[in-house]
Amino acid sequence: MVDTSLLGLARRLGNPLATASGHPQAVAVVVRQALAEHVQPHRRYHTPEHLREMVAEVTRLAGDVPPEVAGAIAFHDVVYDPRRDDNEQASATRARVDLTGVVDAGVVAAVARLVLVTAGHEVAADDRFGALVVDADLWILASGADRYDRYVADVRAEYAHLDDAAWRTGRRRVLHRLRAHLAADGYRFGPPDDRAARTRRALANIDREVARLAG
Repeated sequence: MVDTSLLGLARRLGNPLATASGHPQAVAVVVRQALAEHVQPHRRYHTPEHLREMVAEVTRLAGDVPPEVAGAIAFHDVVYDPRRDDNEQASATRARVDLTGVVDAGVVAAVARLVLVTAGHEVAADDRFGALVVDADLWILASGADRYDRYVADVRAEYAHLDDAAWRTGRRRVLHRLRAHLAADGYRFGPPDDRAARTRRALANIDREVARLAG
């Protein structure tokens, strides 16, 4: 059973998916099952809070949550184990299995594709849904300093199996990739001024964290 605090999030993600299905009750079950994975005890950042923040950013940027994007939000971290490097691939497979026969085949394929996009956060110029999902997934980088610092602490807790030296090495690698991505392309969805402001905040947060890691 999903905790009652997740029911609102389940409806927020399930209702758009239900528009692409003749089986709304089955959609609700599938979404609740996916959300249940996000309360596993080893998760600290990749939790329902992350999904709620993604929904909020998608809604702010696009006005609503398209079915394909709702599915991608629900499933993009459904498999999350910091010790493995194929979480997105496994999550995409889970989305295909759970959604096949429940929503339209085209939506199933789109959801699985969007889940895979979150692995590298690279999207084509004309990939509107991809840009929306990536911007929402990376919203945290442009958050206020307090929220960003809590995010970093939560990710560190998820990687508690690494000693400090290994954590710093791996985290610097991740931050270098994210910084290069944002410096080259910035955020991709929304008005230009909004995208630029988010990009500036994200680069400032990343640079601040990199400085701490070096200190």
